Amino acid sequence: MIKLSIIFSLVCCLCVSVYAQTSPININQTDQEIEIINQTTYLLDPNGQISFHQILSNTNFQKLPKNTISFGSNQSYLWLKFRVINNGVVPRVFSLVSKGIDSLQCYQVAEPTKQLLRASLTGTHIPFNAREFSSPYLTFTFQLLPHQINIVYVRVRTLNYPLSVSPFRLFSHNSAKAFIKRNDLLQSIYIGSMVFLLLFGSALFFFFQEKLYLYYLLCVFLSLTMMLVYNDYYYLIFDKIPDIIRTKNFYGIPTSFASMFYLFFAREFLVYGYDKGGYINRAINGVAVGTVMLVTLFITFGWNVYEYRFLFYFFIFLLCSLTIFLLYRSLRLQYKPAWLFLLATVPVLLMGFWETISDIHHMPVQDIHTYYYACTMFEMYVLTLGLSLKFKIAQDEKKKLQAEVFEIESQVQENERQRIAKDLHDKLGGLLGALKINLSVLSKNKQLQTQELEVLHKSYEMLDLTTEEVRNISHSLASSTLTKLGLVAMLTEMYNESANPKVLIQNNGLHNRLDSIKEMALYAIIQECINNARKHAEATEVSVVFKQNDDKLTVLIEDDGRGFEIKNNANNGKGLENIGFRVKEHLNGELMIDTSIGQGTIIMIKTKV
Repeated sequence: MIKLSIIFSLVCCLCVSVYAQTSPININQTDQEIEIINQTTYLLDPNGQISFHQILSNTNFQKLPKNTISFGSNQSYLWLKFRVINNGVVPRVFSLVSKGIDSLQCYQVAEPTKQLLRASLTGTHIPFNAREFSSPYLTFTFQLLPHQINIVYVRVRTLNYPLSVSPFRLFSHNSAKAFIKRNDLLQSIYIGSMVFLLLFGSALFFFFQEKLYLYYLLCVFLSLTMMLVYNDYYYLIFDKIPDIIRTKNFYGIPTSFASMFYLFFAREFLVYGYDKGGYINRAINGVAVGTVMLVTLFITFGWNVYEYRFLFYFFIFLLCSLTIFLLYRSLRLQYKPAWLFLLATVPVLLMGFWETISDIHHMPVQDIHTYYYACTMFEMYVLTLGLSLKFKIAQDEKKKLQAEVFEIESQVQENERQRIAKDLHDKLGGLLGALKINLSVLSKNKQLQTQELEVLHKSYEMLDLTTEEVRNISHSLASSTLTKLGLVAMLTEMYNESANPKVLIQNNGLHNRLDSIKEMALYAIIQECINNARKHAEATEVSVVFKQNDDKLTVLIEDDGRGFEIKNNANNGKGLENIGFRVKEHLNGELMIDTSIGQGTIIMIKTKV
């Protein structure tokens, strides 16, 4: 029984050795890119104590699990090994390309002599100008002689992030340049897009001075900061940076603040979805204060984010949960921009969650971050569309409110006209009538002299004219209203006997009544134009022409006054400003003015009916 156990153990050891001793990777003369994961073995180095000389004789290398180099958060050091042979007839130069690793040590060893041919050390502590390709990518370039088997040992260290390596691929030297250039271009597109959105957000905040745009600006800035820190882009400006940034320990600060300001942005963006004075707002403020305190403690005591990541995860989870709750409330209220917010937010939340559970699925965080950048750029552009839609909705509501206010003001004015008309007719008309009777009685007095009778008769005639004028004004105010007669009929009756200036009303095709808001607006505009023609232009004649063609109405107001200089709008008073406002806000139409000194004025208004 003991002999069988010994034999079984020997067989197992032999199998492990055979298993670990993978066949060399064959490189042909035309090969430009070689996938090496399937023929790479690994050895975990829990304490980082295994030296290169020890690794040369180590036979404990194993096959990579699931053909991926990702070992989760419980490892920091790793040795990788692969064998390679150049089957061509000339020497070839190849580059091993990787990314997102604190330290990458590579050794090229000849087989079977174990002679060290080349060694290299690179990593995040190496500035861009000292790297082979001046890029966030880390490389190890070596030469392969024809028909010579080499072993490449790679020692990886990742202190403050899950241990993973991606990409891990061999390229011919020129292909490596093309690959890195292509991927750097994609990152440059991301950076350029975020810088554009950063400038756009700055402009929005500068012009509108609203917290919504400030939070949008901060979210873009923090997202860009996270990307620049993770990919070592600070080396484009500095050659030496603090360890807190170089080791990615700083990464937790923009991550936490990005989640916090995104929640603030959601609170303003999804304003329909929460009660500003209620418990939701108190919960948001409480979690935000907790996040700030956590970051303050981290900075004060120099905590390692990687060791205390569960605290950051907890607060980020609360921040994201509140954001989702606000979104849910807003969607229930059928607020349209909330759907764009949902479209923008879900991919980023999924990527963040996928990174959090990287210990379970073993997808390299380098790949997750690549997807995360794409999702973030998509998110910010969709949120920009959401801001545009939100602004449009706000403008539409503002126009609706202005129309309601205008209608209320018009109704108040109408009521006031009715009251004044009633007072003129009942009170002033009665007093004038009594005065007329008294004068009539006085005129029958035979003791009055001729001169006195003439004065009395003139006073009687003036009183007749005054009574008639009061009756006309009262009648105009009381009965010739928009609601009873309509716009054209009211203007015709109002200005039928006007002599200074003479007003001509023409109707070409407008046979149906307009809605009350448009009639009130046009009535106010036409009155303003006629008053301007009388007071400022000293016009003797004003024509008002209504012309309807299908659903388009054109109103032409022309006078023969002295005109004005149209370029000098600042001195034209409030009249033209009010006309322009009513045409734009109440009629949703177009205003055109043609005038010059001594040539009269033509005002054209176009709107839909």
